[in-house]
Amino acid sequence: MDYFVIGPANFAENSQKHKSTVPKDSLKFFNADKVGGFAVVSVNKTAMSVTMMSGDNKELHQRVLRPRNV
Repeated sequence: MDYFVIGPANFAENSQKHKSTVPKDSLKFFNADKVGGFAVVSVNKTAMSVTMMSGDNKELHQRVLRPRNV
C-alpha cells in the first residue's frame, strides 16, 4: 500500500521532529518549501502517476504505480 500526504494549507512547516516515529524506509520524499506546492495525479489503464510540484511549477518528485497482479 502506498500513501501520499499532499497539501500545504496556510504555511509550509519544515519541522522533522517526528521523523523518528516514521517506519524505516517508508519516507521517500520530504519538501517544505516556502512557495508551497501541489500534486498532479494522472491515471490510465496501465499506471497511476503522482507528481509533486513546487509552487513555482518545478517538478520535485514523481512516483509511478502499476496495477497489482491479482
